[in-house]
Amino acid sequence: PAVAVGAMSGGDTAGAAGAGSDRGGSGSGTVSTSEKEEFRRYLERTGVVDTLTSVLATLFEENDKPQDSIAFVAGKLHDVSEQTQEISALRRENDVLKKKVAQLEAQLLEAKVDKKAAKK
Repeated sequence: PAVAVGAMSGGDTAGAAGAGSDRGGSGSGTVSTSEKEEFRRYLERTGVVDTLTSVLATLFEENDKPQDSIAFVAGKLHDVSEQTQEISALRRENDVLKKKVAQLEAQLLEAKVDKKAAKK
């Protein structure tokens, strides 16, 4: 389900983040179009846009809207963070187990070769 999030998907993504900030002493507080575009690509590349869109879609689909929508969004983002950490840990464990399987397969092959050589 698509949720209209124009500011997240091609609108003025960096405008809110950069508004009023002192950009390297320029004093103007403005952000160039190329900086906005670069920031938007960064948010897309790192999954922020997809994650926020998903969380906002979840909020949109809630039949009983929460009283504190900020807490709802923060809670969903926390859940995503925990899931991301768990996935990273599982990937690391999977890599270790793949290496162990490769070692055991090599040992098994060596044992089979040794067994054949001993029969001759």
